[in-house]
Amino acid sequence: MTNDDLIRRVADELEIRNAIAKLSLLTDHHDDLDAYAEIFAEDVRWEVRLNLKPSTPTVVHGREAMRAASAQRRREGAGPGSHRCHVVPMTAVTLHGDEAEAESIMTFYANADTKPEVVSMGIYRDKFVRTPQGWKIKERLILQA
Repeated sequence: MTNDDLIRRVADELEIRNAIAKLSLLTDHHDDLDAYAEIFAEDVRWEVRLNLKPSTPTVVHGREAMRAASAQRRREGAGPGSHRCHVVPMTAVTLHGDEAEAESIMTFYANADTKPEVVSMGIYRDKFVRTPQGWKIKERLILQA
């Protein structure tokens, strides 16, 4: 591996890690739904599965649907001002050319402004794709306890 290859790999991994962190920050602390949506590929697939309870997975397809789903969650009390916080303390990234996978542990807190309490934990399994605008999440599977 050349130095240029190594530099590109490190830059790619940092961009992916930053996208994961930025998504959590935008979800919890910022009102910019356009910036939120821009983290996703146009054809994103987002799925939430609850591990501990039998349930039908929640699935969203497409960037605009992701934006609309985030707006709906905000109307229901999530997002800025909710004092809830997604924390992603560890992420493993695997690069495959212009595609990548990342697996992250997530802890979700309530009462982040007073006495934080863990509400749930889970795993993010993300698939990324390199686009002319940078790395975008193409698929996110959330396995939540």
